[in-house]
Amino acid sequence: FVLRRLFELVARARSTETFVALCLLVSVGMGAIAQSLGLTDTAGAFAAGVLLANTNYRAQIQADILPFKGILLGIFFMDAGSSFDTDLVLSEWPTVLTGAASLILLKGATLFSATRVPRWLEPNRLPTADGVRLAFLLSGGGEFAFVVLALAEKLGALPDDLGGLLTAVVLITMAATPVLGDLASVVSNYYIDADTTAIDDTDNVEEEEENKIAK
Repeated sequence: FVLRRLFELVARARSTETFVALCLLVSVGMGAIAQSLGLTDTAGAFAAGVLLANTNYRAQIQADILPFKGILLGIFFMDAGSSFDTDLVLSEWPTVLTGAASLILLKGATLFSATRVPRWLEPNRLPTADGVRLAFLLSGGGEFAFVVLALAEKLGALPDDLGGLLTAVVLITMAATPVLGDLASVVSNYYIDADTTAIDDTDNVEEEEENKIAK
């Protein structure tokens, strides 16, 4: 409620700089509030995004912060890449490869299972080909894993070596996303062909039955 009123006032000024400054102020302010409550500033920034998305100026906000998005994402991934311990990965490569393969398989299977709910429960569920494509493309690790792992290490919940291994696993699965995308196209095309064949067979059966009835 308060943010809507603030953005209405700023919008009257017709100043893009003031608009962007207010967005940044909300993000920084929510981060500070979250830290004061014992949470992370990342959680505060996430809450700020939710609040900003519920204003009447969502599209304008997205357009104005777009230049910052690319820069900050670059810094984020540069920081994530700098935490990749090559010596640790080389010394523990069987563990890292096993962890990466397990993450991809388990996450992919979970995502695909989520798209196969019964028709009576979800009539508009994804087709099989789309479910396969979704499972492959999202089976790698996500960016938020770095936030969680960094916080766990900071709080002492994870040993440094284990945190380094898990970070390496996430980075490797993210780097494998293009390959998983190619696999998704190949496998999903197989299901598309299978579904098309099944539809054609059904149409042929219906046509034969209509011909018998006509005779």
